[in-house]
Amino acid sequence: MTNRRHERRQERLSAEQIVLLDRLGMVWDPAETAWWERLTAVREHHTRTGQWPNRWLQNLRGAYRRGRLNARQITELDALGMVWQIRENVQRAKSLLKNF
Repeated sequence: MTNRRHERRQERLSAEQIVLLDRLGMVWDPAETAWWERLTAVREHHTRTGQWPNRWLQNLRGAYRRGRLNARQITELDALGMVWQIRENVQRAKSLLKNF
């Protein structure tokens, strides 16, 4: 499978070969697939418990800061209400409470 992924990146597979591999369920980007599977599992966890796993949130914020999330992932997380800059939000909340 790794060879086929490499051949596709090098544009050495024909369109027909790509279609056939797609029909067989070829996973072209295992990391991307794993990311979406993890998101599904975390959503199910949130549905059951009402909580998001802290480590997962920390990892996402780190990936976001390092530019390792693609636009589709960011859009999906934004739709879930992701807070990217937690420290700024905490400071803002403290300031609002102080002035209250």
